[in-house]
Amino acid sequence: AAVANAYNGKVKILVLPIAYASNPENITETERRDDLKLADIRRVEIQDACTQAGGPQITCEAILAPILVRSDALNQAILDQFTNDLSAVFILGGDQATAMQVIAGTPVEQAMAALYRKGLIIAGTSAGAAVQSTTMLAGLNPGYTEASGLNFGAVDLWNSADKHGLSFGIRNAIVEQHFYQRGRFGRLLNAISLPGVPHVGVGIDASSGVHVFNGSRLEKAFGLYTVTILDAETYHSAEGMHYRSCEAPVDCAPTMSLRNVLVHLLSPGDFWYDLTIRKHSLGAPAAPLERSFETLSLPQGAGPLILGGDLSTSVEDSPVLSRFVELSGGEQARILVIAAAFSTDVSSQRIADRIAEALGVTTKTQIITRNATEAVRLRESYSGIILVARDQSKIKPELLKPVKDAWLAGLPVLVDNAAAAVVGAYYSAHGPTPLEGVQAEIAAQKSFLEGYTQVKPGLGMLDITIEPQVLSNNRWGRLFSLAYTHPDLLTIGLNRGMALELTREGARVIGDNALLVLDLRSALRSLGTNRGFVIANGLLDVFAGDESVIPQMAGDDARSPAPLVLSTTPAGDSQPSTLLDSTANAEATAPSLDPGIPAPAGQQDGIGAAVAIPALLGVFLLVGLFVYRAQRRRA
Repeated sequence: AAVANAYNGKVKILVLPIAYASNPENITETERRDDLKLADIRRVEIQDACTQAGGPQITCEAILAPILVRSDALNQAILDQFTNDLSAVFILGGDQATAMQVIAGTPVEQAMAALYRKGLIIAGTSAGAAVQSTTMLAGLNPGYTEASGLNFGAVDLWNSADKHGLSFGIRNAIVEQHFYQRGRFGRLLNAISLPGVPHVGVGIDASSGVHVFNGSRLEKAFGLYTVTILDAETYHSAEGMHYRSCEAPVDCAPTMSLRNVLVHLLSPGDFWYDLTIRKHSLGAPAAPLERSFETLSLPQGAGPLILGGDLSTSVEDSPVLSRFVELSGGEQARILVIAAAFSTDVSSQRIADRIAEALGVTTKTQIITRNATEAVRLRESYSGIILVARDQSKIKPELLKPVKDAWLAGLPVLVDNAAAAVVGAYYSAHGPTPLEGVQAEIAAQKSFLEGYTQVKPGLGMLDITIEPQVLSNNRWGRLFSLAYTHPDLLTIGLNRGMALELTREGARVIGDNALLVLDLRSALRSLGTNRGFVIANGLLDVFAGDESVIPQMAGDDARSPAPLVLSTTPAGDSQPSTLLDSTANAEATAPSLDPGIPAPAGQQDGIGAAVAIPALLGVFLLVGLFVYRAQRRRA
């Protein structure tokens, strides 16, 4: 893009390390020297990439602007580097909160805005991408992780006159980066569902990219992986979002609950998404759309079934285990605990013993050894069976048929973690997601490419597909792979510390975490040139603890219940999101953050609508992930 924005045959790129510093106000000389040395390495990489792309007829020059702290952004000598012959400004990665504390409201930001209006490309990698939306997702609040990204108070969202992304940034969406690489789906979903902010999110994975023309049209995705659009506006999802607390005596952070979020994926190829009309190139969403979860029900004669998302970390005083004891006969229960597919047989026996002891009733334990070839034998009479497994790549569904038969005959059954995955029609046959390295990339990112997730037939106890530990083990790719491969089936995402209960009364969530339902039955699908998934109009629902799992009609007239915004302090001793306290009426009261840039027609006082001036957003494979935005250069 910078090459196409050449000025008299020369591409001049100004590189900004504004996100580098440990403190936006003051750093040591040693830190300054080290930061600038690292930034200069990136400058050389950018210049070399430009030279390679431009060919012999284009001259490329990347210049480092030494802006690390706020006083640098007030320095006239540095400001003089923002000249009219620049083709692009490139913001390096680091901490987006630091970046905006360094330049917000300074002559540097004003100069960037003025040049942007003339056609300058504004680019950025990682944190430099996050600043590209005016409403900026700064990260997670203290005490939260990606696994708790759906909890009340988790996201640190900047959307006020004092704290925001670039004042001339994208106004009708929130940009997130390293999306699946770092498992940031939950926190973006939480952010776009809050009041007073854009209810559309754009999640760009590492080594991936997309252009956004005229401030609204995302197209020409490129790179290795995918771009995700989450739309909590079209079906009024954000209007009905609320946080639900756990039932006493369980102590947990309130979890978000919302329905009918539209989910779209772009991959390289001739695909686009328009942020203004909220439409994918494969087709517009249906309105209204009647929905049903008829497959979340028990076959005639079958016993109650509980699907656990991983109870191993909290078996003591577990509401899920307590409920299963109740379903199995209470104090008179006699329960068989079976463990399989752990790293060793000793580990299997250990977890079986832990669960048996926590139940507080008569129990027997049994393990399926790693080398077992015969099906499990139910030698005695039991009032309930618990089956727990860890590794979906090691579990052998054919050995579990006696458990299925006992359930079909009316016996209550609880299946947890990998065991929950295999009771569906199909399952992803992979072990836990590695923490780092090539295998981590395959599990988290390449699983959005056709063929990288091994999907095998399950026990078929339910006509759905199931993936456990979606949040805590970054299994979003497996969840989407199951749904993409079998779009006619609901795909259920389980999470640690919770379970889905199925009885004759219906389906409900137990525990202190969220249940995810990914529904592609009305979606349109294709594949990108990288064999990446392309999806239009998928639906995502989030159900909190003790909620009945019942779908809502999606459409213009299908509004969710009024939102409940809690005032309690969330877990982790952190305060609620700033937005919940101070910007609930932002759409009506917040001024345009840059007086020199007009807000969209009809919303002159708002900061949540689309940019009125033409803009271009994208991500390159240059030094990881980066976003660039520009207007077309005037003749």
